[in-house]
Amino acid sequence: MIVQIILFAAFGCEAEKNSKDYREPYLGSFAFSSYSFYTINDITTYYDTVIFEGLIELDTENDSSIIITYRPEESGGYTCNDVKVYGSQIKPKLLALGTIDYPLIRSMCGPHGYFFGSFIGTDSISFALGAGSIGLSNGQTVTGARNK
Repeated sequence: MIVQIILFAAFGCEAEKNSKDYREPYLGSFAFSSYSFYTINDITTYYDTVIFEGLIELDTENDSSIIITYRPEESGGYTCNDVKVYGSQIKPKLLALGTIDYPLIRSMCGPHGYFFGSFIGTDSISFALGAGSIGLSNGQTVTGARNK
């Protein structure tokens, strides 16, 4: 028993240091293209497409999240219940096989908040997010490709 404890202390910590974070293949510099839209009473306004050299980084505060900076910092963005849920950056969860989930938008915006997204391989990403209510909605659609 004592030998097992010593072996675990000596080698168990080393194995933990060498384990690779499953999010690492998805990180890096990406070229993003995004546009925003606003719909009221079935009339949709699309805003100019924004091209931006952004980043996908580890969220060190959460072991399953990443930070996606996909637009230049802007004064706007969208808030639900006084919490900014999107604008220029989001912190979604990266799930198995590159699927992305963003629970913040649903928890803050309720049933009117939505998010759909995933990586295609590890070199491209696509997501759409937004919120609204009866007769009114707005959101963003984003695509990104890894910079080579």
